[in-house]
Amino acid sequence: MAATDLWGDIGLQNTTAFSVPNILKDQAKLLRQKTGGDVCAEVWSSGLDQGNVIQYSFQLWSPKVPNYTYTLFRVRFDPATAAIWIETDSDRWALVPDFESWLADVLSSEDTRDKVRLLRQSASDMDATALEERTLPIQQALNALRETRLAPPSRFGRSPRYSGVRSPKPE
Repeated sequence: MAATDLWGDIGLQNTTAFSVPNILKDQAKLLRQKTGGDVCAEVWSSGLDQGNVIQYSFQLWSPKVPNYTYTLFRVRFDPATAAIWIETDSDRWALVPDFESWLADVLSSEDTRDKVRLLRQSASDMDATALEERTLPIQQALNALRETRLAPPSRFGRSPRYSGVRSPKPE
């Protein structure tokens, strides 16, 4: 039996609340999709001692490059006043009147693209290094096996396994 809706029309159908963390998380998901999972972004939040202000960090990382993250920017958001401040490598806590257009400018900038490309290249270099590290012992073992099978005969014309010396017979 379906439940009866007793709420009535409470006006939530057409409202889209502006949410800094949701916008950032959506962009993080899109980056992962665009790079095939080679480069990811994560949004970290922390409260500040300055009232209700929340700080978000937008960090780039790769699952293939261990122990490395790059903070692309930080955002401070005050829900009470809807004020947004940003911090990047070039700007120190500037007030941003239009967050979405600022974010579009930052994410599509040549500088950000270079950072994503570099991290993706590092991830692919790590793949090659990891593959080489896994296959090197196998190659060494195969080479050692090949060398023992192809060992040259001794100077007496016999294989190294047989020395030609017989052990004495017990008396």
